[in-house]
Amino acid sequence: SVLEYQTAVMRGDFDSANELLSTIPESEYTTVARFLESQGFKEEAMAVTTDPDHKFDLSLELGHIDIAHSLMEEIPEEDKDATDTMTKWKRLSD
Repeated sequence: SVLEYQTAVMRGDFDSANELLSTIPESEYTTVARFLESQGFKEEAMAVTTDPDHKFDLSLELGHIDIAHSLMEEIPEEDKDATDTMTKWKRLSD
């Protein structure tokens, strides 16, 4: 469960946390990732999150420009002209 996972992380028991992660439904991964980010574990959060926006933000914060660029290239054609997409391209170029 998410609570058990969070408890293991808070204890610094990452072996147990990694084992527990496989028991958490993928639908909860973004919740887990946001928790990890709040605890300062941004690399781990980026590896876990299933939310492309969250992954994009984390990749920029961590300086993983290649990952951020790859995420931008995966945006569906119909969303490429959206304001949100244009804002992301600007952030990436900065």
